[in-house]
Amino acid sequence: MPNLQVVKQKVAAADAAQGTGGLMTRKVDAAVKVMLTKKVNPNQIWQNLQLVDKSGSMGNEYRKGHVQEAVERALGFAVLVDDDGSVPTCFFSSSLYTTEVKLDNFHGLIERERISAGGSTDLTAALQWAAKETGNGDLFSGGLLRRGGSAPSVKKMDTPAFVTIVTDGRPDNTQTAIDAVQRLSYRGCFLKFLYVGEDNLGWQFLESLDNDIPVGVPYEKGGRLIDNVNAQKMASLGHDDSVFYNAMLEEVNSWLAAAKQQGLI
Repeated sequence: MPNLQVVKQKVAAADAAQGTGGLMTRKVDAAVKVMLTKKVNPNQIWQNLQLVDKSGSMGNEYRKGHVQEAVERALGFAVLVDDDGSVPTCFFSSSLYTTEVKLDNFHGLIERERISAGGSTDLTAALQWAAKETGNGDLFSGGLLRRGGSAPSVKKMDTPAFVTIVTDGRPDNTQTAIDAVQRLSYRGCFLKFLYVGEDNLGWQFLESLDNDIPVGVPYEKGGRLIDNVNAQKMASLGHDDSVFYNAMLEEVNSWLAAAKQQGLI
């Protein structure tokens, strides 16, 4: 963890500059307490990225402010575990819109950058973007769903990636999205899916990513090297930051252990 006192000073200054009433300070305080409670290594540095669904079905989540809240909460975690304290962010639908969420621009970012819902849900493209951002673009150089080929290569990453995905579930192409998740299991990328909305089939899809892709089964047979997914329901987390960060850190320690054992980090 970067020097906590310095981090808190920066966060307090950002809150004051943007007139948030201490919003980010409260989130950082909550994140610190949860990290200590769950005994997550505070010295583990992560690359933090965020993928945010902006397909047409997400309109209500944007109007209610749920997406803005998710963006802010991801930053509250990132400033504690990421050297640069910023979150490269990809808003995805039929196309991708990328930006960077950081302490000097987080407040009101969705409205200010005029990000709105529309189009379909190309989760596969978003996951490929995350792979490229973390130096793993080679995972997709041969195209998707090439089951006749060999398993993706294992490549050690100096800094693991924590990728938060906010979505209401079902993507345009479930098979290529599943394939992307399987490929990423061969690299040091932990995927935290945060479900929003009311589409039960969407939640079932995220649950299947979390629970139904076999672990320790070869890629050629439809499996993953390690369990690289955890899915949580945003609605059940409410507006309590402590509850949110508790969910964010679920399975982090077990993933770190598995990734180290397999030589991914």
